[in-house]
Formats: sequence, structure tokens, C-alpha cells
Amino acid sequence: MNSTIQTLLNHKTIRSYHTTPIKEEVFNTLMDVASRTASSSGMQQASIIHVKDQKKKDIIAQVCKQDYVAIAPILLIFVVDQHRNHHIAMEVAQHANHTHDVDRFFQGFTDACLMAQSVVTAAESLGLGTTYLGAIHNDDETLIKTLNLPSLTYPVVGLLIGHPNIEPTLKPRLENSLRVFEDEYVSHQEYLPLLKHVDEQMQNYVDTRNPGRSMPPFSQQVSERMNYANPIRLKMGQNIIKQGFSFNLDE
Repeated sequence: MNSTIQTLLNHKTIRSYHTTPIKEEVFNTLMDVASRTASSSGMQQASIIHVKDQKKKDIIAQVCKQDYVAIAPILLIFVVDQHRNHHIAMEVAQHANHTHDVDRFFQGFTDACLMAQSVVTAAESLGLGTTYLGAIHNDDETLIKTLNLPSLTYPVVGLLIGHPNIEPTLKPRLENSLRVFEDEYVSHQEYLPLLKHVDEQMQNYVDTRNPGRSMPPFSQQVSERMNYANPIRLKMGQNIIKQGFSFNLDE
């Protein structure tokens, strides 16, 4: 055990922050960490938008349906960015035939995710709190417009960083035996008996979003979420294509 592993094992989502600003040197260090993150083929196909304008933060908070998004000291949006490399290729060779394909999209998507996790680990090692914002996809069209994202870019995930104003408990996780396999995927005929322990733990967990309300069992949460689809999120594929990427579904 070392301090890095302890930081990772103690990861918690923070949904309430002090208004104390993050020092500029700390922010710059976090961005240096992001820039040193592993990148597919070394092409550095993701970028970060630091949202400081309060009107834009308010819009993103509305998209996420989470008020604290507008209050947290730092709001970052990690984006697939093939726009930059497309222009570089055009300047060098006057053509760029494969900056829009599905492979490049997912290379950039992976780069963005890895960058975000690097920043989270670094921030939490400094005693800061973080919140991932997958809810930016509640309305990716509005986000694209708000951030003026050009062609061949797409928002992947948002991230809040700040000084925690709460100390939540660790959220229960599935046992490794259900997620870590050797040599091949292991499927079970019945999962509910294997989830008994985590279901019990989840009902004792206090969610900071609903502190006076007990959580339903994990299995019930899965069932509810697997039977609901956000109609706007169902258009994400269309909006990715509008941003200039091609999934080559007809080939």
C-alpha cells in the first residue's frame, strides 16, 4: 500500500464544494498531468475546455440538471479532438482522408477518458474533490453549441474539481469475482444470488443527493436504469455524425 493506491481506493464523488478558488499553480499542475497522459499512437487526440464563464456554467448545470455544476470552482469538459490533427495533416500533405472515421473517433474518446482519470487521481492526491459529469450528454447538442465545438470534436465527459464541503462514505462496489476474469469472460445463469451482499450494502449507503432516503438494492437500480432511455441521449449517434465523424455503418 502506498499513498497513490490509497487515494484511488478512497475515491468518492463530491457533490458539494467550498467556493474557495483553486490556486493557479495547482490548476496548471493538473493540466500538466493531463498532457502527460498516455495517448493512442501518441497523437494526442483529445482536448480540455476549462469553462469559466458563469453563463456557460449555468447552461451546463441546466443540461446536467445538477445545480452544483454552476458553483464548483473548476469545470472541465474533455473532448474528442480530431479537428486539430485534421488541420495539421492538411497543412503538411493537403489531404486528411481518415480523421473522421470510427477508429479515430474512439481513439480520441479513449484519450479523453484517460486524461480525465489522470486529472482525477492527481486532484484527489492533493486533497481536492472531484465529480465526473456524464450528464453532459443529457443534451449534447446544447453543449456543442455552448462550447462552440467545431467539426471533428465531440464532448466526452465533464469534471468538477474543488475543495470538498462534505465527506461522503464509500459507495459499495461489485465484488471483483463478478468483474475480473481470467482468460475469458465468465457469464452466470443467475446473478441475483451473487448480488445479495452488494444489495444489502447499497441499502445501508447514504447518497448525498438524497441523504434522508435509503438507496434501493443495486439489482433494482440496474433494472430501473436498463428499462429507461433518455430520448435526447438516443440521438447522440446522430450528433456525433453531425460533428463530422462517420461510423461507416453501410460498409
